[in-house]
Amino acid sequence: MNDYVIIQIGRFAWVKNHQYTLKIFKILKDKVTNVKLFLVGDGEKERK
Repeated sequence: MNDYVIIQIGRFAWVKNHQYTLKIFKILKDKVTNVKLFLVGDGEKERK
């Protein structure tokens, strides 16, 4: 089975709202098990 891949590329900063992306991804993952999320970038929130 093939996986769906979601990629978000951008600076890791508060204004990019990665927390919202993670929240929505969890909802999606509960419905679609073969989905993967990749967050790509750097910035002040990179390690969080």
